[in-house]
Amino acid sequence: MMPTPTERYLFYCGGSTLFEFELRRISLNEQNPVSTRIYGEAGLSVQAVATDRAADKLYAAVYNPNNDQTTIRRLNYDGTPDGPNDGEVLSFAGDLFGELTLADNKLYWANAVSNTISSVNLDGTGFTVLFDQNDGINMDGGEGPYGIGVDLEVSDDFVYWTEVTDDQVVRGNKDGSGDPTVLFDASDGLAQPYGLEVHNNLLYIADDQLTTGPSLPNDRILVGNKGGTGNLTVLIPAGNGVEQIVDLVLDQATGKLYWANVSGSGSQYSISTANLDGSGISTLLEEVQGVFVLRMAIGD
Repeated sequence: MMPTPTERYLFYCGGSTLFEFELRRISLNEQNPVSTRIYGEAGLSVQAVATDRAADKLYAAVYNPNNDQTTIRRLNYDGTPDGPNDGEVLSFAGDLFGELTLADNKLYWANAVSNTISSVNLDGTGFTVLFDQNDGINMDGGEGPYGIGVDLEVSDDFVYWTEVTDDQVVRGNKDGSGDPTVLFDASDGLAQPYGLEVHNNLLYIADDQLTTGPSLPNDRILVGNKGGTGNLTVLIPAGNGVEQIVDLVLDQATGKLYWANVSGSGSQYSISTANLDGSGISTLLEEVQGVFVLRMAIGD
């Protein structure tokens, strides 16, 4: 008897109402996947999501605009809370305009409002601001709707993030020691880096070729050495399944890239995928009128 394939999911924050984003899920095992709502509450907005693939858990940053408070909650893959107080891990003032990711039993996130990179243990202890404006952090509110211009990843001993205002990709020690290092900037051909992923020794960057804002579908996906050496090269040019990218994720287990597109009118979203060499481009989720897609994560 053939073994049953592992169920794999793509989770994303999306919705039709500003600041009322919900957490949705699509199966990566299906030919024509259907988006399913798994978590959300009226008046609240799920701004970011990360997966703990070893434990089959989700961590969602939920913003309450009524009291300007963000709560990071631990959820099961079906969206039910895991733990007391609806799975609450940590709460803090303000919105999380940025990315949330998990590495080495810690959560890391970038906040484009406070210009900080922070971390916390999965049980909510050990909250630490790793880098802030004193370290030269300049995210400037994300330079776009909902802070989409801030992306963050952790690999080995480093945390990597994008700064759209200064057109650069930056790296710092994940314990917060030392000064951050600019890996790539406008002199390397970066215009507005909106998405970032790290795999093996490479960086994958979703970059908007415009210099005045993401008003047209003119993005491309670039690749470069994660140490910042050498040149950036175009992996997938504009128009090849790439329009305006609002998030980029990489499935480390299967070596697949996924990105969320928005059309030039800003009213249609879709999710596309490709192999790490840029081949095999296809649309995973067809365009859905009027539904925002913000942050994504992979789980199995």
